[in-house]
Amino acid sequence: MIHDPIVQELRKSKQIPGGGKLHDYANLYFNPRNAMMYKRKDLHKVICILIIDPKILNATNVVISDMNASSNYARF
Repeated sequence: MIHDPIVQELRKSKQIPGGGKLHDYANLYFNPRNAMMYKRKDLHKVICILIIDPKILNATNVVISDMNASSNYARF
């Protein structure tokens, strides 16, 4: 699995301001060379990186954070 159980525990209880729980949302990373991908570099043969149209950022119910959304310091 690619997920980190410690981070998943943080995400489980994280409430998005004006929205649902963090686990109600799909993760989308702007940088494919982020900390999570580095930590899982041994899985490079089974990880798929998709290119997403930037228009998705304007879609209804999209929430953007300025850092890892599970962080206590993330702003939405």
